[in-house]
Amino acid sequence: MTKRARLVAVGFVILAVLTRPGLAHAAEIKVLCSNGIKAVMEELIPQFEQATKHRVLITYGLSAALKRQIEAGEAFDMAVLTPALVDDPIKQGKIAGDTRTVLARAGMAIMIRAGASRPDIRTTDALKRTLLASKSIAYAREGAGGVFFADLAQRLGIADSLKSKIKPTTTGVEAGAAVARGDAELGVLPLSEVLTFHGVEVVGTFPPEVQGYAVMVAEAEAQGARPTHVFVQGGIGGAAAAVLAWLWEGQGARRPVFVVVEPEKAACLFESARAGKPASVGGDLDTIMAGLACGEPSPLAWRILGPGADAFMTIPDAAASEAMRNLADLSVVGGESGVAGLAGFRLAARDAEMRRTLRLDESSRVLVFGTEGATDPEVYHRIVGRAPEDVERAASLEMGEVG
Repeated sequence: MTKRARLVAVGFVILAVLTRPGLAHAAEIKVLCSNGIKAVMEELIPQFEQATKHRVLITYGLSAALKRQIEAGEAFDMAVLTPALVDDPIKQGKIAGDTRTVLARAGMAIMIRAGASRPDIRTTDALKRTLLASKSIAYAREGAGGVFFADLAQRLGIADSLKSKIKPTTTGVEAGAAVARGDAELGVLPLSEVLTFHGVEVVGTFPPEVQGYAVMVAEAEAQGARPTHVFVQGGIGGAAAAVLAWLWEGQGARRPVFVVVEPEKAACLFESARAGKPASVGGDLDTIMAGLACGEPSPLAWRILGPGADAFMTIPDAAASEAMRNLADLSVVGGESGVAGLAGFRLAARDAEMRRTLRLDESSRVLVFGTEGATDPEVYHRIVGRAPEDVERAASLEMGEVG
């Protein structure tokens, strides 16, 4: 296991205010604002100016570009950025960390040219067919849609098929313009951005089951989960980054210890942690955890996982197989890739050094996510020794007995 040199103690923020003398009496307030909340700001600022008599000078842009401006010494009074990009400026003393405030969350949406035929994205299967049938797909290269869409394509198993269709742009505005001109058939951006564009229409947000892994965390919290530790499977990092983002945003420095788990033969995030920057791994990536067999991390996901994850660890295929069989004994179907977080926790719990490093003890409350079932029934049967439908049937019988 590669241990982080320190635990990150900076909260996950969307709004950060630079404290400077005289701000309360300033005639002008300079704001750097992400495009994702532009429509809201355009409505609120005139009301603020009328009520306070202050004047707001606002610059909109991609959060990544605004972060670079801040780091280069750009003067400002308030910055509205996506959470993953605020950590470095806080450490550099350019943003006052104790001013962080969560403003909003926006789901990802698909847009089309105004008047174009509306594709079906109501279900995951329909979405997959729509993406594969599309001629081109645009999204902002450094925008929030990038990490989401890259991970989604990987999860749906269509990443290679979509490579020739992707039209990355520099900004979300350019992505919207490409769709409005007809240069791209589909566009993927946060809904809050799409709603500000002319010449495009919103098809809808992504189906709930693929909208984002943050939904899983929200559901767990709604059911009373208050974990001290979270173990999440890696891959290119999209799932882990989404879960960490939710926790970091909501709990800041009080968030759970966060551990990323990968196959030992496909550990691009583990190697990135060792290198201190995104790193690729070679070889045949031969692992039963096919959904995590990724040789290169998502750069956008790494912006969250790099500074935010507390530990990265690798597991052998045998650990995943054992977890699958143990779950089957409990009448739960868990796929090879979907049990990686659970398998990682079990290995860590058995190792004294890992327990000390991660502060795992009898009082710990551990949260893991099963992110897939038997995606390949034949492989599942070979590993578990039972067909997935037999395991599910046993669960149904048990529920019937309880009822």
